[in-house]
Amino acid sequence: MANDVFAGRRGFLRCFRESLFALATDQKESKGFKGKRQKDFQVSFPQLFMVCGEAGWGKSALVRRCIALAAEVEAETKKEFKTIVVDFDDPLFTRNILPFTPRMMVQYLHAVLVDPSLNLEDCFSEYASVEQRLEKVIAGVNALHRDEW
Repeated sequence: MANDVFAGRRGFLRCFRESLFALATDQKESKGFKGKRQKDFQVSFPQLFMVCGEAGWGKSALVRRCIALAAEVEAETKKEFKTIVVDFDDPLFTRNILPFTPRMMVQYLHAVLVDPSLNLEDCFSEYASVEQRLEKVIAGVNALHRDEW
């Protein structure tokens, strides 16, 4: 894209930058994507920004700009960020595995983000517990379904 500008791009970049500053300075309040104030901003947890859309709409350019913004904010605040880019095109389409439910998407992201080289396992300890409880509930529902039908 010539200017790397389309509807929502500036708002997304503003929100991304404000989120990074909030993480770096431990702010408890920020503006959301639509400019409204959000209180109790969770700065202790990883922040996920998902860029998706049709081919050719500038997703890659937007992600590159976000990575550059992270480096800029890192330099300005003297705080280190871990910026992780997950490209669903590569691993999913080549293996014909596309997460088609929200749960599958979260499971895939969890598998990527708990890679030992990222040192983020502690951030997701509660997720593993919830996933185990959910598996038990699903097994119970499936057993009831089998018995009833």
